[in-house]
Amino acid sequence: MRLARCATFLAAARPGHAFALPPWSQIRAAAGPPADRLFEARQRLFGGGAPEVIFWRDSAGWCPFCEITWLVLEEMEVPYEVKTVPLRRYMLEGETKDAEYTRLVGPEGVVPGVQFRAASGFGPAVQSVERICDELRRRYPERYPAGSDAVRARACEGKASV
Repeated sequence: MRLARCATFLAAARPGHAFALPPWSQIRAAAGPPADRLFEARQRLFGGGAPEVIFWRDSAGWCPFCEITWLVLEEMEVPYEVKTVPLRRYMLEGETKDAEYTRLVGPEGVVPGVQFRAASGFGPAVQSVERICDELRRRYPERYPAGSDAVRARACEGKASV
């Protein structure tokens, strides 16, 4: 697709002629609609009918612990819904953390948090990358990234740092 877009622009440049760009309407038509951006998605279902987890992350997408959790959910293709909470340092004046989340985890509202689907709705939030990874491995062992036992022990089981 990207090659086709480049070809549109290159077709406008002919040897020996002045370079002229096509009008914006032609560029927009050739480019097509913008691709969905992962960080703006509110749900990732991977073909499933409904989210199996609610993934609470920071609203800016800067928290490295949220990013690790996010990557694991993506790699495992666990259908999830995203809810965001502002990081304390980046909260605007008068802004507060989501009341639903602080009821689940306490007034600090530390992220990441993952709620797993239960018989009636979603259960309590599991926090910290280590606990979240442990719970994901327990619930979805066939989807959990295998990788190296040594790296997994260091990265996901809190024994040391990678």
